[in-house]
Amino acid sequence: MCRFSPAVRQGGALCLLWDDGGAARARGGPALEAVKNKLDQPLTLGYCNVGVVAGLGAGVEGFAVGDRVASNGKHADVVCVPKNLCAEVPEGVSDDEAAFTVIAAIGLQGIRHFQST
Repeated sequence: MCRFSPAVRQGGALCLLWDDGGAARARGGPALEAVKNKLDQPLTLGYCNVGVVAGLGAGVEGFAVGDRVASNGKHADVVCVPKNLCAEVPEGVSDDEAAFTVIAAIGLQGIRHFQST
């Protein structure tokens, strides 16, 4: 579980990273069933954001507070995202450009799984 209360917001969304110990992968199950199980619950929209790391959970390595990252988090001012769904944004890449990281990753995953018939 992610529990942070950042006091400072520096442009863009704040990204709070945590290590879920593989729990998200362990829950697994077919994607369609996962979606169906959430349809009758209120959901925060979106899945692409860019922001600054405001805090790190126990076990998070490879990121530091202040890093600029793109993540597969909800559209919100503050998000809490597993570290495996974040990538550092290189200098010279704008927030608008970096926001397409997740969409591009989804497309690449589709290409990886494509099997022509």
